[in-house]
Amino acid sequence: MRKSGIVKWFSNTKDYGFISNDEGKDVFFRKENISRSTDKLDKDKEDIIPKPNDYVEYTEYNHKGQLRAKKIVLKQRSKSDFICPHCKQSIKPKIVYESNPNTINQSIGEEFKEKKPMHTICPNCFSILEEYETKYEELSVYNRAAVLLLILLIITIFAKFYWGY
Repeated sequence: MRKSGIVKWFSNTKDYGFISNDEGKDVFFRKENISRSTDKLDKDKEDIIPKPNDYVEYTEYNHKGQLRAKKIVLKQRSKSDFICPHCKQSIKPKIVYESNPNTINQSIGEEFKEKKPMHTICPNCFSILEEYETKYEELSVYNRAAVLLLILLIITIFAKFYWGY
């Protein structure tokens, strides 16, 4: 049965490498197990040698308890350094931002929406790839006003007792 996976690592000097299959397991392969495809990809022998993050199809078998691959066919060259784990496409992840309307631009004095990253998504299948945690919460306009009033109250009480106002 044909399986698909992403090349995790390959050494031209040692002539072997590993494919990460759909279950996340490493599958060992040798250079001689690479086949020519019928696609226009392989103009010469070097075109069919997979590189890390290339998408391949292969036949998986078990050899002395180790997963191995044979009849490996290069299906798609990696266009970037990241492959979506959901759709198996070579992508550039997109960052989705959360807006915070409570942040005030102090120099201009008007509200604006500050961008904070929420997560990254795959532009092909729109699956969430990485979540970002908010490390701190911004004080809202009302919380800032309350803090300022509290500070003024403390200063007033201190001045009343110290100077007798």
